[in-house]
Amino acid sequence: MKTIYFSHPYGGKAKNVQLAAEKLNALHKMNPGICYVSPLHALAFMPYNDGNYSKGLSYCLALLKCCDEILVGSRDWEDSKGCCAEVAYAYAEGIPVKFV
Repeated sequence: MKTIYFSHPYGGKAKNVQLAAEKLNALHKMNPGICYVSPLHALAFMPYNDGNYSKGLSYCLALLKCCDEILVGSRDWEDSKGCCAEVAYAYAEGIPVKFV
């Protein structure tokens, strides 16, 4: 089964988690045979503003490393430090990058 990492801005905003969920729901309906991995949902138990952003990002990149490709799900991804790091990591590791 193909596994796709879904990159989306967060910034500690619940609204962004909801937007990502809506986009993932639509993607899953169109492609039910693909396993989408959302770090916003998988790592929701971790505090966002605990002063250790790099530790949280390292968990995201560990998830990304397990995926076949990354799908960037927002047009304003370049304004997100996390999305930029995920895309840069994917390019460096040879993980295919696609944009919605």
